[in-house]
Amino acid sequence: MFSLDTRHLYQAFIVSVLILLIACGGSYSKRCWEDVCKITENGVVRYEGDPEKIKQLQAQDAAREAFFAQRQQAAAQRQAALEALPKRKHGEMIRVAVLHPEGYQGLDKHSLVFYQWILAQLRKEKQFQVIPHEKIRSAISAVKSTVPIARGWNESGPREKREFVPNAETFKNLRDQGVKFDVLIYTSLSPKTQSGLVGGRGQGIGVISANRIEISGLASSIFSFSPHRHAIVGKSAGQIDISGRDREGEIKSATIKNKERNIKLDKPAVEAYAKYYASIIKSQIAPHLPSLQALREFEQRQY
Repeated sequence: MFSLDTRHLYQAFIVSVLILLIACGGSYSKRCWEDVCKITENGVVRYEGDPEKIKQLQAQDAAREAFFAQRQQAAAQRQAALEALPKRKHGEMIRVAVLHPEGYQGLDKHSLVFYQWILAQLRKEKQFQVIPHEKIRSAISAVKSTVPIARGWNESGPREKREFVPNAETFKNLRDQGVKFDVLIYTSLSPKTQSGLVGGRGQGIGVISANRIEISGLASSIFSFSPHRHAIVGKSAGQIDISGRDREGEIKSATIKNKERNIKLDKPAVEAYAKYYASIIKSQIAPHLPSLQALREFEQRQY
């Protein structure tokens, strides 16, 4: 007789029929395993097929729902217990993990230097125990998500990649791994165009645009995702575009391309970015962190 145990279900699912239609704001899906089908229409579930097999499938669905409900309840209770722990005292050590910056549109080649500048600035804080990316690499890799890669219809190459996505679910998954830090700083580097007027007073007038680097990111407690976001723009320029009218009224334009941008000009912005987060961590995040002693005792009870 057909058995609907978990292993058989997944094996049967390989040859199952899956129909998904979305029309007029509604949805319809039908999954079949040999002699029984589960139909979901606009959120309402019904079954078709052999009555005995339907009972087995319903029982399995109910057990699965109860299992996940129990897990969610346990997670909520653990989170409530964490939030109820005594808070960290003023001046007590704060473990700050720093991720290697994500570089976009060719800026990844500068990520290492920016990362080192951030670490160096944060290490000036005596209250901080700075934890570099290398120490948490395996934990970070385990919580990466699959994200799409934007490509044209005729462009070759992979359509998706694994990437760290800083959101509540990712931070929860890190917490569940038992990571040994209190705060995580995530940083990204992106091109940023800045424009302004030049000339005037009879000398012609125009617009100058410079391609700079925006350093942006977030910092949050690992115990409760509450992101503090910040962005600052550096001074290096990858390309400068100038267009306007000269003193005779003729329209002219020019482009200056820097083969290698001088990223040393970005160091003050990077240091200001790190200083900002050092201040935010001490003034706004640390007061809500559990004390280290209470946290150790809590973890011992959990594990």
